Amino acid sequence: MAKDGIRTYVLGYDTKNDPQLANALDRMAVAGDTGDKQHHAVEDEASVEKTLHDIAVSAVSCDYVLANAAMDPTHVLVKVDGMPINYGAADGWSLSADQRKITVHGSSCQKLQSGTDASLQVTVTCDVVPVY
Repeated sequence: MAKDGIRTYVLGYDTKNDPQLANALDRMAVAGDTGDKQHHAVEDEASVEKTLHDIAVSAVSCDYVLANAAMDPTHVLVKVDGMPINYGAADGWSLSADQRKITVHGSSCQKLQSGTDASLQVTVTCDVVPVY
């Protein structure tokens, strides 16, 4: 699946007492192409919920592909939770060389990855966007 771009996270229930199972799940986790070196061991409902939450948060990327190239970053307004963030700032955003991908940085990225209902809005305008 990793060859097809499908990243796979591996959870294992009650694997502490079964080294063979844990080893097999660890190999699957490495093959899952998520960066995990071992499976996520879970033992109860609470650990399953926490692990799934942690995986969901870690899977959120701060890179966003645009439908059309943004020819001039001074005409792009990027907001996180309704608050504008600045181009080129440590907690702002940057534009890829091909002008088709925005990367959100610093605390703005952390907010998107926090597991809360954070929102990202990108608008290309006719006017130059002010610096905030």
